[in-house]
Amino acid sequence: MKPASTAWLLPAGALACLLAAQFMAEGKRLPYPGVSESRTFAGSGMRDAGFLAFGARRLGADTAFIELLQYYASHENHDEDPNAGFYVYGLAPKPEWKMEGGDYPEFMARAKRVLWLDPYFRFAVFYAAGALAFNQNRPQEALEILDIGRKWLPKEWKYDLLAAAITYSKGQESARQAAELDRVIEDPDAPDMLRQLTAFLNKKSGNYRRAYEIYGTLLDSSNAGYAANAAAQRKILKPLIDKAS
Repeated sequence: MKPASTAWLLPAGALACLLAAQFMAEGKRLPYPGVSESRTFAGSGMRDAGFLAFGARRLGADTAFIELLQYYASHENHDEDPNAGFYVYGLAPKPEWKMEGGDYPEFMARAKRVLWLDPYFRFAVFYAAGALAFNQNRPQEALEILDIGRKWLPKEWKYDLLAAAITYSKGQESARQAAELDRVIEDPDAPDMLRQLTAFLNKKSGNYRRAYEIYGTLLDSSNAGYAANAAAQRKILKPLIDKAS
């Protein structure tokens, strides 16, 4: 009698290991928003369903976030406003007709879609809340974004700091805002938009040296607008620091 073939043992063992690893991963898997909480945007439903079907929530969130950035960088009135491209980066003062976020009515819905796909996407939380609060004058919606972030990462204390800075902005308390944001931008995930705002608030409150330091971190920003503005601001701040010394 021929001995039984053992060729099947290797693939069977590999399959068993894969199933065991998957079973162990199930116990460690983070909870996510359910389908009933879907925040898909117009035209994105089928794509989002595909991301979920293949367990690719983060890839879906990355895609949705890129689409949010593209939307935010666009402007409905380019021909009317030559400074349009700079409002996104806080480099130009916003006229009154821009203050209620009318140029970006889809921003909140798009941000919620990103966080529905991956509520642990900290950079997206920081970015969306900062843009809503400080660029679009929509602080309540910014706080709502932070509430979503806190629901899934309740121990993320930097969300609380950013919420405090937004609250202080209502009372024009630039020094307290700067102090709170200074702690937020210690995080590598803090976007350059918040770093620039923190530098500006430190300058506004008379803390020129700290503003100069923060602008220094923006000199190598991947965004040319941030880098150019940082270089210009440091030239303004240097004599102010020397004068105070």
